[in-house]
Amino acid sequence: MTETERKKLKEQLELSSDLHEKFIAASDLCDDSFSQNNYEDTRKYALEAIRLGKEINKSESIVSKYQIIGITYAMQDDQQKAIENFETSLQLANEIKDDYGIAQAHLNIGSNWFNINNYYNALENYIKALTAYKGITTSDPVLQKNITSDTVIVNNNIALIFLHLKRYNDAMLWLNKTISIDTTEHLEVTYHNLAACYYQQKDLRQSLLHLNKSLKYSQQNSNTFCTNLCFIAIADIYTLKKKYHQALELLLKAHTSLFQANIYSYCLDTINRIATIYILQKKHTLAKPYLKKGLKIINQVTSENFICEFYKTYSKFSFEIGKPNDAYKYLQKSYELNTKIFNDNLLQNTTFLAAEFDAVQKVKDLTIYHLKNVELVNSQKTIEQKNLDLINLNIEKDNILHMIAYCIKDYVQTTQSSFDHLLTRDPNMKDKKHAKMITEASNNAITLVNNLLYMNKINIDEKQQTLVKQDINETIDSLRECFRSMAKRKDIDLITDFHLEPLYCYIDKDSFIKVIDNLLINAINYTPTEGKISIKTKLVEKNAHLYITDNGVGMTPEQTKNIFNQFTETRHNKNEDKSSGIGLYIVKTILDRHNATISVKSKIGKGTEFVIKIPVII
Repeated sequence: MTETERKKLKEQLELSSDLHEKFIAASDLCDDSFSQNNYEDTRKYALEAIRLGKEINKSESIVSKYQIIGITYAMQDDQQKAIENFETSLQLANEIKDDYGIAQAHLNIGSNWFNINNYYNALENYIKALTAYKGITTSDPVLQKNITSDTVIVNNNIALIFLHLKRYNDAMLWLNKTISIDTTEHLEVTYHNLAACYYQQKDLRQSLLHLNKSLKYSQQNSNTFCTNLCFIAIADIYTLKKKYHQALELLLKAHTSLFQANIYSYCLDTINRIATIYILQKKHTLAKPYLKKGLKIINQVTSENFICEFYKTYSKFSFEIGKPNDAYKYLQKSYELNTKIFNDNLLQNTTFLAAEFDAVQKVKDLTIYHLKNVELVNSQKTIEQKNLDLINLNIEKDNILHMIAYCIKDYVQTTQSSFDHLLTRDPNMKDKKHAKMITEASNNAITLVNNLLYMNKINIDEKQQTLVKQDINETIDSLRECFRSMAKRKDIDLITDFHLEPLYCYIDKDSFIKVIDNLLINAINYTPTEGKISIKTKLVEKNAHLYITDNGVGMTPEQTKNIFNQFTETRHNKNEDKSSGIGLYIVKTILDRHNATISVKSKIGKGTEFVIKIPVII
């Protein structure tokens, strides 16, 4: 409808004295507003048409107008107002014995229940709708076309219910029955649902093929909502194939369109999918504004499934940015909502399906299905509760560890400071055996506590590291004099052999220094007096290789096997000092975050060699 035509109808509605003309104008303006997704104007003109229809006895038209009002509320996720208008329409249709109005009302009521996951009430109304449609005999081609179109919708929605229950054969049966109907009506929906069947059975090629068919018919029929659903489903497949750019492009189109139409449930769904892709790419700053937007509209969303998935995503996001309390909070919300959805719907859905579809065999199948789902949900409850408990315990552990480590550090540093004061008063004490033991024990204790604190820090602040371009030769060389001085105290020869050209890599300098620091301290601790330690770098293909080699006490194959696991004891030196098993765990954790690897070769009595491989910048 052109703007001129619309203006003319408005004038007719306002100025005409003929109630029939005013009714026709209100009805046409209602239909045009609905086609433009302008739901406020749709309701405004529908109510005016209802008022005028009552005066001129247009009962059947009033039935359809109440249904249009109900559909607009359903599209905006106001299911309560939607059901009120559908029930009013059904009551009026029964009073005037309008079979087509009765069938349409049951179709819309069923769809309303379906949207809030109440499959029992949805199927009950769908079956009543199909029964009513079959009972209509007409020679009117327009009415016959509408009946066929509505039958296609009902078949599709019944197929969707089976799809949600993972009964793919039944779903395909109803969809193929729909395709066999001689009509092109709602083919976009049928192909979309077939694509969903293939998708859930992991046949992505067939799924994408049917989605493209659905998208083609959606655009031909100007079905904006189904077009957006196609964008979302195709984006899902792109996401699985790690084609994130193409997926985001489609999701952003769908999100914009759905948000403009105030379709908040699917708008939240697109927000959740966009944020998930950014989280997969570790682009948390890009995910954050979408998740915040989701929190703003969540009270206007009626789909509990979408809300549940959103809470899970927000929990994962919070955990990855170092906010475990928020992660726990939203995981708990997701868990509670998921339990509610299951308890509300499962038993009544399975009972109804058993009664209505091939009772004897279905009862057996659905009883098994119900029992398996009860078992599955109970297992899921246990797993989710344990997950929540683990997150909580992890938070408590980190806090306690942090507090204890700082206390120990203060005590050891106080002891060390007091002993250093005694040494200044009696320099000859330095050569005594027990004085050396106290100094070494204090140094080892400080190293252990620092490692504990650092381990706690990297577990909490995983995303705080900043990778910048650095020459690792230069970084290691800056530590050479410090470690040469430490080695000299044991008469250990520290040899360096750097690659002639700079080896530029993306590293977090402080973290990388911690790696070298741990490996060299270990080498010095476990190399005997007058031993040798070498540090060598070279370029091998596209990786920088760093070798730290000593001729110390060495390790057995069994010791090297688990050397990078947390709290795994490795070597003993001649004084029988045990390693804490923390330093090399920290080394491995840091290198993992640099996309680097570390390996070890060792032999008892011969020594140990650690090899780090880190990508260079070409």
